[in-house]
Amino acid sequence: MALFVQKSIAEKKVMASVRIVRESDEWLASQKERFDAPVRKRAFEIYSHDHMPEPRCERTTAAFSPVADWEAAKHEMELLPLVGIDETERYVRISACVADGRCGPDSIITLRVMPRHIVAESESRFTVLDLPCPVRPDRVRAKLEGDQLSVVAERLRLIAN
Repeated sequence: MALFVQKSIAEKKVMASVRIVRESDEWLASQKERFDAPVRKRAFEIYSHDHMPEPRCERTTAAFSPVADWEAAKHEMELLPLVGIDETERYVRISACVADGRCGPDSIITLRVMPRHIVAESESRFTVLDLPCPVRPDRVRAKLEGDQLSVVAERLRLIAN
């Protein structure tokens, strides 16, 4: 089941949508390669570019590492590079900034909601958010205003006997 939330971005004359899709925890594990492949490709491009034979002055030698290249590539792929997560007794609230125009005209941001994770996707960009506590995937609301994405998810409550 998908829920669409639309908001017009007047300044850019762009209509953006947020779609919420419930997924199982197994979905994220099954998609690991799909998320890792573009990061791995970009990390190799960064590595190849930095290890060209001609002299380069952009990075110090200390910055040459596979981990640094992976992190740089992952950051380039981020849809939501700035995220704040606040937890109350009843809700998990997420405030995020959609990266500098990384959502094109008429694009859709898909939020794939699992009890412990939310994956935000749009075109070739994505962000995997690890939640501080389990949430109810069927009780999630989202709103997009300009480049600000707000998500409210109801916490999963375990009933004690």
